[in-house]
Amino acid sequence: MPQLDFQHNGLVMNQNLIINNGSLSFFPFLINDSISWVNFNVAMVYGASGSKTQSLSVGLYSISGSSLSLTNSITGSFGITATGQALNRFWFSATATSATQNINPGNWYFGILFSTVGASSNISFGVGASLASAGNAFPGGFIGGAMTNSTNALPSSIATSNLNITGIDAMFIPCIIISA
Repeated sequence: MPQLDFQHNGLVMNQNLIINNGSLSFFPFLINDSISWVNFNVAMVYGASGSKTQSLSVGLYSISGSSLSLTNSITGSFGITATGQALNRFWFSATATSATQNINPGNWYFGILFSTVGASSNISFGVGASLASAGNAFPGGFIGGAMTNSTNALPSSIATSNLNITGIDAMFIPCIIISA
């Protein structure tokens, strides 16, 4: 199989999802060919009210049956200072992987955990899609979900039955690019 330089989940919708401090959400990601995971990029938006530091922990999870298992992680942080604009869009990039890994083709999940220090300002995934009704789970197998309790660490494993799989926050898929 070829080795990819980058993989994008190909979203073209323009919806935002507000992120809460200590929230952990799981998003599906289909890897088409092998890729060496070095960089993680996600589209973000923040509102113009104050300054803060935002930390991001991203877990790469495999799924077996109804359990997600952590295989790798990447972390990063960024500072935000209001510029007076209503919405400020940017790409957040993280490069501090826990281990060198070549990701094989298949279905993977990113568990994204946010932590905030500082003044209140709205942080959102900046571009993404949510086509499901907010009141219903997507029929079929596990697509994505959100923890109902806040946390300060990525779990090493979690049962999909312990995740909220209904609503916009559970069915939203942010625009993600991973690259070698």
